[in-house]
Amino acid sequence: MVEALQPSLLAELLRLDTPAMIRRRLAEEGYIPLGKQLAICNAVLSRRSAASYSTTTTASLASASAQASLASSSAQASLASASAQASLASSSAQASLASSSAQTSLASSSAQTSLASSSAQPRRYRVVHKPCVFIRERPSVSARCLGYAWPGDTVLVVEATTDGWLKLDGDEGWLLCDGAPLGLGALLEPTEETPHSRAVAGGEWPIVVLVTDGLCNRLRVVASYALVARREGRPLTVVWPRTRECAHGLFTDAFAPIPNVEFVEDAPEGVRPRFAPCAHDFHPAIKGTRGEDDCYELLALLPELAAAVDATVRACGPQFVSVHIRRTDHWGSTVTDADFDRFISTYPEHNVYIATDNVETQKHLMQRFRPRARVHAPICDGAGSQLRQTSLMQAVIDLYCSAAADGPFKGCPTSSFSDTIFRLRRVQHRTHPSDSHTLSDALLQYQVTLYTPGGHKTHSTRGMPCNTYSECG
Repeated sequence: MVEALQPSLLAELLRLDTPAMIRRRLAEEGYIPLGKQLAICNAVLSRRSAASYSTTTTASLASASAQASLASSSAQASLASASAQASLASSSAQASLASSSAQTSLASSSAQTSLASSSAQPRRYRVVHKPCVFIRERPSVSARCLGYAWPGDTVLVVEATTDGWLKLDGDEGWLLCDGAPLGLGALLEPTEETPHSRAVAGGEWPIVVLVTDGLCNRLRVVASYALVARREGRPLTVVWPRTRECAHGLFTDAFAPIPNVEFVEDAPEGVRPRFAPCAHDFHPAIKGTRGEDDCYELLALLPELAAAVDATVRACGPQFVSVHIRRTDHWGSTVTDADFDRFISTYPEHNVYIATDNVETQKHLMQRFRPRARVHAPICDGAGSQLRQTSLMQAVIDLYCSAAADGPFKGCPTSSFSDTIFRLRRVQHRTHPSDSHTLSDALLQYQVTLYTPGGHKTHSTRGMPCNTYSECG
């Protein structure tokens, strides 16, 4: 994607600080469709950040830095020359130059102050304006609104501009602190409270990220951000709330601790966590790279769950295929029960491990392929009225048992659960030439799933989770 860009434009994009700045520059160059902007943006960020994978990236950045340094030196030389020439002018011109020079010096001082502020430790501010303060994409009242800060909220700020704007720590957002020009008075006030800081080696501030919705949407964010945090030598704080979309379970219910990663149910006071990139996507630094697979190697099961997986895999016999059938609130899949029947029937000598989130689907396949069908545990009758019909631990066992199949695997398109199984198979070197699954982009999954703030809505025409494929949509 980036190879099609003009070299000068690519070099400019590599020097921009945030995804929002990259997308704005692309829009100026005529790259209007959001999908194209996101694809190029992710490719640029990957090329710039994945230094451990490509020495070429490092060299490119060094070259860009050298060019910027050369341009700065040239600009300084030009200014010095202009100043020398101006000194030969009349006294009135000298006075004018002195005034201009003083203004330039003040502007330079302000810029240096702003830069110094951005490199200092974050400061805490409290929202005092009612009913709320807009979080803007840029330091401008006309910029796009990204969200809201409410009275009493405290935020961490890493930069303050001379016209009253504050840049949020670990985010692209800006807040207007001084609303006097708008007749609003003070919107935020500094507080002397100590900002949230974990005792970590090197004193690095943690990356803080919020994960939401289903299990594998969350795991994709956790694993990718943990990998990037490890590469950068920074700690990671994951805000993992208990919600019905994740069966009210926690990461620590099933997985072993990840070094230097802390899990909390609520964000620490004064910290506004970064929401993952579009649709619970991978961290931009590894998006589109082999890091999308590598990050799953950071996940390790608790001993009791690992033992349950081993026992279930042994019960599946020496040869087995696996299927994952996503139903209930997921309508993006076009794979029917009949498609899975045909896939399983192709391997009559193999047992089959069935992973599904739906009691009716599980019953159908267990009866259809008895005695070859295997599950870790039957889904309870009556679970069909629930959004999630299996527990978080049951879902994790399904993930790893399905990934362990020595025969082919078939999943559901646009399902993050099927994608996770397939990625686990790749990092465990268990892929089969006849695997029947294609990975889908997280943005595509986002677009085909009805998303509302706080989770999924059910998609059944009966107002209940879908029990069969025919009810979906």
